[in-house]
Amino acid sequence: VAVVSSRIGTFLGSFAAYALIASPSNILLHHEAVFPAVVVCLTALVFAGMIIFTQADLQKLYESPYSAEASNPAAQDEPSMAQRCRFVAESAGLTARETEVLELLVRGRTVQGLCEELSIAQGTAKHHVSNIYRKLGVGDRRSVFDIVERATPVDE
Repeated sequence: VAVVSSRIGTFLGSFAAYALIASPSNILLHHEAVFPAVVVCLTALVFAGMIIFTQADLQKLYESPYSAEASNPAAQDEPSMAQRCRFVAESAGLTARETEVLELLVRGRTVQGLCEELSIAQGTAKHHVSNIYRKLGVGDRRSVFDIVERATPVDE
C-alpha cells in the first residue's frame, strides 16, 4: 500500500509540475478553479500520506535489504543462507552445479525458474533436483529448506 501511494503521489506531482511548467499557455490550467483544486488535492495527498504511513514505513521503502543486515551485528554473526547451502552441499557431496541448484531451490526457485536462470533443459533441472533430494535423504523442498536452515557451518 505504501509503495502504491508513493508512486501515485510521485505521478500526480510530476504531472502537476509538467502541466504548470511545460505548458504555461494551457487554457485549462488558467481556469480559476483548476489551480486551487490541484493545490488542494496535492496537499490532501501529502497529509493522507503523513497520517497513514509512519516515518519507519517510508524508510523501509527506500532501505536496501542489505543495509539492514549490515547495521544489525547479530545478523552478521549468523551464517548466510549461501554459506549454509555450501556447508550442506559439501557435507552431502553435491557437485558444484548441484550446489548452485540447491542455493536457487532454497531461494524459492521452481524447476522452470532453474531452467531460465541456469539456461538448462527442464530434464536437466529435474535431474539435479532429484540428485539433491537423494543425496540429502529427503523427498521434498520443505525438507531441503529445513536441512539448510538448521545447518551450522564451522568458521574457516
